[in-house]
Amino acid sequence: MKGSAAPERPIERGGRGEARRNATEWPRVRLSSVCRVQNGWAFDGEGFSTNTGTPLIRIRDLKTNVCSLRFVGEYPKEYVVRNGDLLIGMDGEFRCYRWRGGDALLNQRVCRLLPDRERVAPGYLHYLLDEFLREIEDRTAFTTVKHLSSRDVQSLEIPLPPLAEQERIAGRLTEQLGAVERARAAAAQRQFLDQLDHR
Repeated sequence: MKGSAAPERPIERGGRGEARRNATEWPRVRLSSVCRVQNGWAFDGEGFSTNTGTPLIRIRDLKTNVCSLRFVGEYPKEYVVRNGDLLIGMDGEFRCYRWRGGDALLNQRVCRLLPDRERVAPGYLHYLLDEFLREIEDRTAFTTVKHLSSRDVQSLEIPLPPLAEQERIAGRLTEQLGAVERARAAAAQRQFLDQLDHR
């Protein structure tokens, strides 16, 4: 995919408008200056298994944090993903995910973000890039097969507030999204109880 000009201020729109007031005052930097993007490894298909070995992360696993495929064999240790790592699927739906499925292997067409924690907070980067990637996906809405490259990700220009402000924004967004999820769970529970009452 060519052309990776960053959207104007993606974290400012929709339900994630926490950064709206001051975003224009913050410097914009190329993502590669504050974060390394690591491409996944091309694991040998002969080592694939469904019941033994080390979990292997494919794009479909990013939403569920559950790996249906495993790998048996030797592999470079730098491709082991840990809980909390930020991952992006490079085909189809472009999203930034925080991995929560335990130790697993970084497969090809999945990339990992390795932020410089002295300059950028992982939580801030997670929410910010999710918005940037949605914008890129919107611009490729009529493309039959959507592909993203690590160069596309590295070349994004992002607003970079002071680290303390990044952490405040990320904390606020986590709190807001948690409240939304709790409200959904409560509504589902009420609906379930209502159904029981009418039986």
